[in-house]
Amino acid sequence: MAESLDVIDRMLAKDGIALHSRPMQAAIELVRLCITKVDEGSGEKPPGKFPDYLTSKWFRIIFKNTEQWYRDRFADAMDAGRSRERDAVTLVRDTPYLVKVPTTTTEPSEPGQSFWLCYHDAVRSDEDVIAWVRHGPNFTALTSKDVKSARAVTEMVATKLRSIHVSLLEMEGKNTRLGELREAIMPNLERAARHLAAGAADEFRLAHWDMQMACELALKCLAQQRAGTFRETHDLFLLYDTMPEAFPPFARTELSTLPNWKKMADLRYGGGPAITTRQAFRAYRATLTIVDATLGALKRPYRIGKARFHLKRPPWMEGD
Repeated sequence: MAESLDVIDRMLAKDGIALHSRPMQAAIELVRLCITKVDEGSGEKPPGKFPDYLTSKWFRIIFKNTEQWYRDRFADAMDAGRSRERDAVTLVRDTPYLVKVPTTTTEPSEPGQSFWLCYHDAVRSDEDVIAWVRHGPNFTALTSKDVKSARAVTEMVATKLRSIHVSLLEMEGKNTRLGELREAIMPNLERAARHLAAGAADEFRLAHWDMQMACELALKCLAQQRAGTFRETHDLFLLYDTMPEAFPPFARTELSTLPNWKKMADLRYGGGPAITTRQAFRAYRATLTIVDATLGALKRPYRIGKARFHLKRPPWMEGD
């Protein structure tokens, strides 16, 4: 199998398939390209297509050996990009810290057989948001007032990010242009959070263009859905004032918290005035408010904000 998998993996790499997604794709390709007959005790027959053999014992062996080949070759790199967490940033005693916000959680069902996959559009009362802060301060050494403030800010940020994540999942998938705009919103928000969490003046400048783009893309999504087009402009005020049907459901003054787009462009290239931590975080909070409210105004074919899905262990991962 190793020689064939080496060729198949090169094909998948050229097609841009993420490393963590390749074992299943490679196993299916291995069957398609290399296996002509299968004998399960009742005579030889072609393997057929994936739905025909996905529950078979022989494919389970193929998949497990393929997965092991990938683990042996790529080790920990196999887990990159697999995370269900989203990057955000919080403020603790005027110092920014990266926050890893889980977008889903799991709950047990039948031991070893199935589980519940739960989606959330807000932070639940039983979740400890402080535990999501990465490389944070020693919270046990802080005053109760500081911890309470940090918890409130982190919960606000995490709730808005979860709400945005769910809204993006709920958006219709048939409109190609809408899909193109949607795909870049979360990457811009996460990139802004990472820049802000770095805590350096030059990183604060870079974060602002990402925040500008997240707001701009969300507003253009709403205009595209409502009118089938949007204004080709970076001016957030113009996008707000000319929104078809009705204004987006957030206060127009939120836009004033961010520099206008020309100043944003200066910041992108390292120019513009110095930005304090509080100013940068205030702009980030406004960005989350703008994006969350704008996406919330979209018409969505279904809602999964508090959905739970009962999932069974895949048949190709059962047994030996």
